[in-house]
Amino acid sequence: MAVQAANKFQKPTTAATPAATPAATPAATIPESRYKGAKGRKTNPEFPQVGTYLLEVVANREEISKKSKNFAFVADLKILEIIDGGDTHHVGEVIRFRVNTSGSGANYGVNDVKSYVMATSGIDDEAAYDAFDPEGFFIDLVGGNVHPGNEEYRKRGDSIIGQQVRAKVLKGADRQDGDWYRNWQFFAVEDPAAA
Repeated sequence: MAVQAANKFQKPTTAATPAATPAATPAATIPESRYKGAKGRKTNPEFPQVGTYLLEVVANREEISKKSKNFAFVADLKILEIIDGGDTHHVGEVIRFRVNTSGSGANYGVNDVKSYVMATSGIDDEAAYDAFDPEGFFIDLVGGNVHPGNEEYRKRGDSIIGQQVRAKVLKGADRQDGDWYRNWQFFAVEDPAAA
């Protein structure tokens, strides 16, 4: 039986064989979103202006610079009180303490981190601090480096998160990017309730 068509766009004029079973329609392909895996951008806390502050420890970490590959210690600190200076800041704002702990500036950086951890631990006397942390393993833990040397501190739950510290920020040398280095001095707060 011949199939006739008036033209190539018309259906056949004679009966055709039964239609085949329709093939399963393919599932709709969902395209991958361009936002998959995106990281929300957080506004980094500012570096502080010259002044004296009462601060609370919010977070600490050690990070590696993408540019220089040097290690840096970073602390985010909430301003509880502006004692003097700091005209561009306000109570409740989070500011940042950041120093290199390897590469350029490491000699100063590791000493600054120790001063910070001592003061936030409530200890101004270095000999007393060294009796508490003779190997520097607590400082490692504060920066997020967990290893067998600081297991004792972890078991006790030692932490400086939420602790208060007084800090004086002085203007250091100018940087190539137009900003300037911060020279920090930290002081223990003996009785945070009285601060």
